[in-house]
Amino acid sequence: MPLANKWIIWSLMVGLYLGMFFLLKMIAHATVWAFAGPYLITFVIPVPIFVQLAAWLNKWELRKPPPKLMATCWGLAMTVFVGGINSAIFYYGVKFGVFEPDLGGFAFIVGFLALTAGGGMYFQILQTLTARRRANPT
Repeated sequence: MPLANKWIIWSLMVGLYLGMFFLLKMIAHATVWAFAGPYLITFVIPVPIFVQLAAWLNKWELRKPPPKLMATCWGLAMTVFVGGINSAIFYYGVKFGVFEPDLGGFAFIVGFLALTAGGGMYFQILQTLTARRRANPT
């Protein structure tokens, strides 16, 4: 990927993060400094961790593990990533008084959405890996 395209992508990501920061800050009725720490923990810190995990999984794919095992690992990675973000959203949503803490809300926000993301990633990657293996059987 050319360097100019990378700068465009990173600029868009920073713009989206800042826009989301100020939108969520207004929803939570918090000051910038009160909301900066939770926002960094919730949205900014998990991204490099997930990028490193994705890079490791891409390298591991070159060793040609079984497609179902590889798809399971991608699904679990996505489940952990989304579950972590959703747990932080739930925690800080309750802390800032955006919604009430109850077990049903927690189960939906963290469990259902994380499993949906992981299951979607599993089937998407499984289909892609199976198609690659059929195209290049060696």
